[in-house]
Amino acid sequence: MGLRLKFNLVLLVVFLLGLAATGSVSWGLLQRNARDEVVRNATLMMETALAIRSYTVAQVRPQLELQLTRAFLPQSVPAFAATETLNQLKKKYPDYFYKEATLNPTNPRNRASDWEADLAQAVALAPAHVSTYALTYEPGTPFHAWRARGRLCPVDEDLEAGMGQLAAERLGSAGYERYEISSYARSGFAARHNLSYWDGSDYLGLGAGAHSFSQEPAPGVRSTNERLPERYLAAVGTTGTAVASVERLTEATARAEFCFTGLRQTVGIDVASFHRRFGTELAAAFPHVSDLIGDGLLDLAAGRLRLTPRGLAFADTVSATFV
Repeated sequence: MGLRLKFNLVLLVVFLLGLAATGSVSWGLLQRNARDEVVRNATLMMETALAIRSYTVAQVRPQLELQLTRAFLPQSVPAFAATETLNQLKKKYPDYFYKEATLNPTNPRNRASDWEADLAQAVALAPAHVSTYALTYEPGTPFHAWRARGRLCPVDEDLEAGMGQLAAERLGSAGYERYEISSYARSGFAARHNLSYWDGSDYLGLGAGAHSFSQEPAPGVRSTNERLPERYLAAVGTTGTAVASVERLTEATARAEFCFTGLRQTVGIDVASFHRRFGTELAAAFPHVSDLIGDGLLDLAAGRLRLTPRGLAFADTVSATFV
């Protein structure tokens, strides 16, 4: 192979690598800009709705006081005014809509969706704890089989995100504290068992298919029991243990898991705990954290690294950066 050919091949490889890197960065920027634009437009719509409601109360309703003594005028209702105005706007911007959601069955336009009704009914039951996890389709499970047969249909990602936001608003206004991405509780009722999964504590799993974790021997070890009850019982009866598999974590895996599980909690990660366990600063182990902070996805305050409200909406994307 001649020197010129080698040189050309090197240039070609460099060019292709540069093109791939440029494409990846450009795609990321386009995605971020698109998300930011949607958020800005949605915020503008909400602010517009509030302005219309305020204007109706302060300016329109007083002018209709005499007529209101003789007949009901929907134009005097702030919610009606906001809905009517923004419905006109929807003709030009069909990707956005505004709804005054209520459990009023007499007004189909304002009728609550199934998810809104479920949330209202859940709050009415006054539980101490509410979980709103979006279940996934894992191979070998009934959900996966039902999806393949068309019995279950996946929810659109944007709709799922909207459902999560609605849950946060409704449950928050009802006095539930969001202590984990998909978990809400009354004060003092956060699930301590679940918190052990998120903060890196040791836990022991008992029963068929149960998982256990221990920080020792460092950097950590994870084990899984036999999944089938009959095999679990047979193993316990024969050897006294039913552990089917053991995984010794690498340093990189343990650090990553500590971060992306810890970030599921709204209190976030204790930076000092990371240093005590792994003997290095979190910022040194994951330099990209500064970029996530700059992008408004993470916040570092009082020694804790946590997801911002914007970061909660993109928690999976943020978590993936630690893997």
